[in-house]
Amino acid sequence: MQAQPILVLKWWGTMAHFRKFYTNSSSLSYAFPPRTVIMGMLAGMVGYERDTYYNCFDPKEFQCAVELVTPIRKITQTVNYIFAKSSNDLNRSKGPTQIPLEIVLSRTLKACGYSRICYRLFVRHRDLDMMHEWRHRAQTSSFFYPPVFGLSEFGSQVEYEAWIDETKIGKLPLGTRVELDSVCPMPSIEPKGLEFDLSGTRQYIKERMPRHFFEDRRVRETEQYIFEQNGKAVVGTFRIPVTSIELDGIKKNIMWM
Repeated sequence: MQAQPILVLKWWGTMAHFRKFYTNSSSLSYAFPPRTVIMGMLAGMVGYERDTYYNCFDPKEFQCAVELVTPIRKITQTVNYIFAKSSNDLNRSKGPTQIPLEIVLSRTLKACGYSRICYRLFVRHRDLDMMHEWRHRAQTSSFFYPPVFGLSEFGSQVEYEAWIDETKIGKLPLGTRVELDSVCPMPSIEPKGLEFDLSGTRQYIKERMPRHFFEDRRVRETEQYIFEQNGKAVVGTFRIPVTSIELDGIKKNIMWM
């Protein structure tokens, strides 16, 4: 993708569940939204119907990166669902069935309890009109479909944070040590290039996620990502150029998902 501006959004809420595509009846959750979830949220903001927007978010047209602003934790709760094998069972005659549900929460304590989960999204699209539409709706909170954190029960809010012009976007040279603020695709890391913290305060986690869909919603591409679950940077050397921007006077290094 040629040089394009970057739209920076904050996406926050109380609880989240980003279902793992390979999970069984126990609903496990990713720690952060996959690229496909971000696609769906942005499409919903401007009124796309389900399964109508995949071509618009092709990797050649759309790029995104995610930063975990708050450290996260997970809990498991049992949820009652209607036990139904056919439409005749929707009257709840067979009672409920209980399914474990993994929920993502913030780990940051406040005086009144735990804070909200917060992610920072860096997005850009070849269609500038689309980006301006996202910017307007985030600034005015005028969403066609309200954003949710994976499930309709987990409401969330998207806020505008910054618009970074293409003239203020840089690339870091390959082979240099970089502190990466966003999650990182595994193939972008140099062999033995990931830097570990011997004191144990930096904890890397690997997740396998869908990256894009076919038009019939079948998974088209998956990718493995590394993130640091305590909100710290991913440190290492990378085989793909790292994008560097300045946000409120602070340098941010990101890698596209």
